[in-house]
Amino acid sequence: ADPNAAPAGRRHPLLAAVRKGDRQVVAALLACGADPRLASLEGVGLLQVAIALDADGVVEELIAAGEDVHGRGSAGVPIGVAAMYK
Repeated sequence: ADPNAAPAGRRHPLLAAVRKGDRQVVAALLACGADPRLASLEGVGLLQVAIALDADGVVEELIAAGEDVHGRGSAGVPIGVAAMYK
C-alpha cells in the first residue's frame, strides 16, 4: 500500500499520526516510505503541526527523515510556529 495515499478530502496516514502525536506510527510510516514533506489539506506542513501540538518526539522523527526545518507552510516557517506555541 502507498503510505502517501489519502482518500479524496481526507488526511494522509502520516498527517493523522502526526496529529495524534504518535511517534511510533510516524516512525513506521516514514520507514515505509511516507513523505515527510507532505502537508495538510490547508497547506500546513507536518513539522508545523507537530510543533504546534508539542509533539517533540514526532518533530525529531520528521527532522531525521529529512523534513525541511526552513520550509514554509501556510502556518509559516517551523521556527515561527515554535515561537508562537512554546
